[in-house]
Amino acid sequence: MPTPKEIRQNICQQIVDALKSGNTLPWRQPWSNDSNVGLPTNAMSTNRYSGVNPILLEISRMRQGFQSKWWGTYKQIQQLGANVKRGEKGTAITFYKNIPVKNKKTADEESEKTIPLLRTYHVFNVEQTDGLDQLRVGQGDSTTDIGDYHQEADALIDATEADIRYGGNRAFYSPNTDYIQLPMRSQFPNVNDFYSTATHELVHWSGAAHRLNRSDMTYAFEELVAEIGSCYTCTEIGIPASDNLSGVTSYVQSWLRAMKDDPSFIFKASSHASKAADYLLSFHSSPVEEPVMVV
Repeated sequence: MPTPKEIRQNICQQIVDALKSGNTLPWRQPWSNDSNVGLPTNAMSTNRYSGVNPILLEISRMRQGFQSKWWGTYKQIQQLGANVKRGEKGTAITFYKNIPVKNKKTADEESEKTIPLLRTYHVFNVEQTDGLDQLRVGQGDSTTDIGDYHQEADALIDATEADIRYGGNRAFYSPNTDYIQLPMRSQFPNVNDFYSTATHELVHWSGAAHRLNRSDMTYAFEELVAEIGSCYTCTEIGIPASDNLSGVTSYVQSWLRAMKDDPSFIFKASSHASKAADYLLSFHSSPVEEPVMVV
């Protein structure tokens, strides 16, 4: 069984390799007007995967050509009335297992505490199975118009009640005065770039001390949190990932150096990004409905 250190190093290397490929960022999802496309989601619980796991599953999806967002363990696939195809290999993702530790001084059972220990388990995409065709791309609901997703994004932005000021040629969040500055919507090459930028700055906004309190983070770290958190948020709403990488290319090398020095860097950043996305999505009162599972 690999140690937590070995798990972090292996996962970090996967993400480093994906970043070095230069083709895309492993947390940016392609868009499709199909309810079976989106952030990696567990087919049994219908809960989204969080932390570093969506990145690992997106890397696996790109490498193996999967399209569906639905995943499950071998046992879960069987419980859904399906089977994993012979010869298919699962994708390793992580979880923390609480290990009991006794107080060494007293050996008192009541003073026993637990520590989280990083572990892995394997999941399979539904395209590696027989019997879950309804969760494949092309079988989901594809009636939602892109304009409806834009309305969802506008509703989320408005619901945050963030102080957003429009004008100028820069986009930024001012932590001292707690406001967001954005160029006019008409200044963006396309409307999806506007939403990507707006949610990026809203992730920064979410880190204020009276919200999620990320005030002690380094600049490059916070930029990675905002980049991943924005992608998670946009994907969940249904906004296509931006093809414009100009805003992040200057940070990629610093992210690579940080991951080389500290494999836990990406774990921490993706964890904060998930929390930020969940925080923003909590303002999203009328989410696009997921398909009803038929098993």
